[in-house]
Amino acid sequence: MTAGDQQDTAVEFRYPLVALALTTAVAGLIDAVTLLRYGVFTANQSGNIVHVGMGLSGHFSPWPVALASIVGFGVGGAVGGPLRRAATASPPVTELLGVIVVFTLWATADFLLDSGSRDRTHQVLLAALAAVGLGILAVLFVRTAGVKTTPTYQTSTVLNAAQSLSAWIARRGHNPSAARRWTLGLVGIACYAAGGAIGAIAQRSVAWVFVLAIAVLATLLAVARAH
Repeated sequence: MTAGDQQDTAVEFRYPLVALALTTAVAGLIDAVTLLRYGVFTANQSGNIVHVGMGLSGHFSPWPVALASIVGFGVGGAVGGPLRRAATASPPVTELLGVIVVFTLWATADFLLDSGSRDRTHQVLLAALAAVGLGILAVLFVRTAGVKTTPTYQTSTVLNAAQSLSAWIARRGHNPSAARRWTLGLVGIACYAAGGAIGAIAQRSVAWVFVLAIAVLATLLAVARAH
């Protein structure tokens, strides 16, 4: 089994669609909470890059928080690969435990630093911590049933789903590969939006956000395959 094969949810998890849905929902949940509380994204790094550019031109004052999120996400993505290679248990278990540890540290820091205080230095640290966890989550898998998918970055998901739907319609529904691609794309888009909605509703009682995110990740541990 190659490393590329291992990064398909169909190989990593007993219920691949559940894994795709839950990880994407968690990313949307965290993205909504950090946007509302810290003013920046922690999963959508395209938005943060624009925010940094706006800040450098004097039009977005929280740009250091956006920059911290970019760096944190990159660190998480860089850590995810070595976690996979060094795993003694099944790779998804190791990486999910890493995300749970980071989110627990983030929750503790958010409580101790009182993220509602709007202190810019605190927000830099908190956004970076959240982004590290999401960066690890982003490299947990890269495909579902052979189709390219991602739990964090949805711009490509929208594009791929639209292109696949167009191809499926052009073949009058006789294109199983395209049907699978646009169906999985819609699952990702819907779950990310659902996570964002829940995050927006729950962010005033942020402790529940942390509990929910960690509970979802614990559920994924239960459905991870043993390699």
